[in-house]
Amino acid sequence: MAYSAAFKPTAIEDHPLPGPKGRGAILVRFGEGPEALVVVMMHLALGGRTRNLQLAYVRELIGNYKHQVLMGDMNTHANDLLQNSPLRDLGLLAPQVEATFPSWRPQRCLDHILLSPSLTLESVQVLAQPISDHLPVAVEIRLPGSLTADALPALSPGPRGSLA
Repeated sequence: MAYSAAFKPTAIEDHPLPGPKGRGAILVRFGEGPEALVVVMMHLALGGRTRNLQLAYVRELIGNYKHQVLMGDMNTHANDLLQNSPLRDLGLLAPQVEATFPSWRPQRCLDHILLSPSLTLESVQVLAQPISDHLPVAVEIRLPGSLTADALPALSPGPRGSLA
């Protein structure tokens, strides 16, 4: 899991997730208050019950932010995340539908980048780079005006961010 952005993060937090050891989430925040962009990279449990406990925890972390990106190995299909999990009321979008697992012969779509409706998708692709047993997913998003160079400290010019 990785991200690349034109802006300097305001906060980076490491969160162990509920359930057996070894699953976690990294929250990266850009900006302050409810208009901040929050990006959460996570690796979720295989079992549905534990995964829903983990998603409820993530839901609590991101609940007050308007601009949300959730990404990582979620070990389930996007429809399950969007319709049957603690994330269902957020209106998140799952732009990618290509299989990511296993990387040597992808048959299942388990890795996702979910976006809040306030973010505009520019591009999405599954990268044919088998660096693990999962293929990486990349999106390019256009940020809303409240999150452009005037509002956030920049690392380099431009209102776009890439997430992979």
